[in-house]
Amino acid sequence: SLELEKWNQFQAYELVEDQGQDKIDGRWVVNKKEAHDGLKAPIKARYCLRGFKELNKPRSDSPTVDRVSTKLLYAIAGNEGWKLESIDITSAFLQGSDLDRDIYVKPPKEAGMDGYLWKMRKAAYGLYDAGRRWWIRVMEVMTELGGKTLVGDESMVVFHKDGKLIGLIGLHVDDFQGTGNDLFFRNVMDQICQRFKISKREYQDFRFTGVDVSGSDDGNV
Repeated sequence: SLELEKWNQFQAYELVEDQGQDKIDGRWVVNKKEAHDGLKAPIKARYCLRGFKELNKPRSDSPTVDRVSTKLLYAIAGNEGWKLESIDITSAFLQGSDLDRDIYVKPPKEAGMDGYLWKMRKAAYGLYDAGRRWWIRVMEVMTELGGKTLVGDESMVVFHKDGKLIGLIGLHVDDFQGTGNDLFFRNVMDQICQRFKISKREYQDFRFTGVDVSGSDDGNV
C-alpha cells in the first residue's frame, strides 16, 4: 500500500527477527481529509500504532502556534507588504527525530513479514511522543536556518538578517505558514522544502488550521 511504501521511504523501522521481544501492534485508520475547496479528498489509509500498550509513557508535549501569534504574523505581513505562503509536510511524524528507546512492532498482515518485527526508528502515528519527536526535528531545522522562537510562543519562529526582521513562520504540526521578504523565501522557505518531503506549497490563498487565508499584492490580508 501507499502507506507502507512511505514507511519504507522514510526508513521508519529496522526489520528484525521475532525472538519473543515485548511488542505492540497497530491498526488501520481510514478517513477522508477535507481539501481547501471544501471537497473531500480521496480516502486515505494510515497505519497507527497502539502506543497505549507501552509500559513507560514518554514526554509527549508538542507546542503549536498561538492564535495571537498568528494574527501578529498577518499584521506584519500587511504592514511590510510581504506575501504569505503555506507548506504542508507529508507523513510528518515519519520525518521526525529518531526514537531514543526500543519499540518493537508486529507488522500488519498486508506487509507479508511473518516471523519478523519492526524495530522502530521513528515515532510513528499512535505513539505518545510522535508529535513531540516531529516538533524536535522541526526546531532543529529552524535553528540551522537561523531562526529563533518568539518569547512566549515556541512555535512562532522569527528570522533576522543584520539585526532586521526578514520573516517569520508559524508552526502547527505539519502545517507551516510563513511571510517575509525575498531573502527569507530563498534562504528559509525554499530550504524547508529541501529538508522535508512536502505534499503541497501554496501562495497567498490557502487554508491554515481551518481558516481560509488570502493575501494580496497590495498588502491586504
